[in-house]
Amino acid sequence: MFFIISKLLSFLISPILWILGFIVWSILVKNNTTRKKILISIFILIFLFTNRAFLNLLVSGFEIPPTQIQNQKYEAGIVLGGYSSFQENVNRLQFSETSDRLFQTIVLYKRGIISKIILTGGSGSLLQTNKESLHAKKYLIEIGIPEIDIISDPESKNTIENAINTKRILDSLDFKKPQLLITSASHMRRSMACFEKQNVHVIPFSVNAMTNTSTPNLEFYLVPQIWVLINWEKLIHEWAGYIAYKLTGKI
Repeated sequence: MFFIISKLLSFLISPILWILGFIVWSILVKNNTTRKKILISIFILIFLFTNRAFLNLLVSGFEIPPTQIQNQKYEAGIVLGGYSSFQENVNRLQFSETSDRLFQTIVLYKRGIISKIILTGGSGSLLQTNKESLHAKKYLIEIGIPEIDIISDPESKNTIENAINTKRILDSLDFKKPQLLITSASHMRRSMACFEKQNVHVIPFSVNAMTNTSTPNLEFYLVPQIWVLINWEKLIHEWAGYIAYKLTGKI
């Protein structure tokens, strides 16, 4: 039930839905004064949710920044799902914009920083069809990583289940040291809280940061960008997820 409610909440808090709602309202309303106010509200919403500077101001305080790993060694790297989908018609894995978490994991393994790769994540869809971690495991084997060093959890549907199932895996392997947790920078805060709640000590290895670290220019402050609206979707999803997990005692 929590899984279904979280999916519904993610839809309802979408900025795109808000903007579309105001547009429909402006079409249906008959009072011209009210319509003008609604149109002004639409303009403000579009400007705010496509403005890089406004997004950066808020996301920078929420994301866990990327971590530099020097000569530390870890028993395992825990990779949270959501980076790929399986294309049945061509029998191959299709990577998404968050796939850097898997590719960075491969680099960490090749450098000897992590000894094992734990892939946790089944399917984030309501129908629970393809199990992402199983397909990702097959992919890693195909590129030369020994199967013995890859552990998959194909049953997790969300972050709290990632933590619970990974805890069982670590206990079965008698791994007690801090492990490397690999996920998107905006997802890391909730992820770390879930793992710590399960008494799994993790070190964050953030990827796919939305925070802008380059020197801003005039375009950064004034020119609307449609991809910023997409990043707002992700940030609001994480805000809502963190609050929901806090209120339900999951973190």
